[in-house]
Amino acid sequence: MLPVTTGTRQVLDRIESPLLAFMKILQDELSPKNGGDSAARVAAAAARFEKSKPGLEGFVETVFCFIHPPDHLRGLLDQGRPVFRNAAMKEIADKLSPVAFDQLLVGVSKHFSGSLVAQRQPQPAEK
Repeated sequence: MLPVTTGTRQVLDRIESPLLAFMKILQDELSPKNGGDSAARVAAAAARFEKSKPGLEGFVETVFCFIHPPDHLRGLLDQGRPVFRNAAMKEIADKLSPVAFDQLLVGVSKHFSGSLVAQRQPQPAEK
């Protein structure tokens, strides 16, 4: 998987990635103002997300964003959303079993959330 960059984030925003939608819901649920058990709040976030009924194609497009550089993705999007979606479906959905895709999606989700945590860590002072 490619590193998460601002360009990656811009493309995820542009396609209205369900991964970003889930991260937003999770952030809202885990807000200190909500208090309570964090496991219950994560479960509440998952339930809210399920109600939004994200489509499989959105997840395929999201995974596609992590295996191609942002400039390539923007080029496809500039040709039109159907071109972008078709490229993602052809490369991922048409080749992977549902189990393999689910495993890849979990990996992408961990990679993305890990990059957010890493970006928020204080950087050591230079000597």
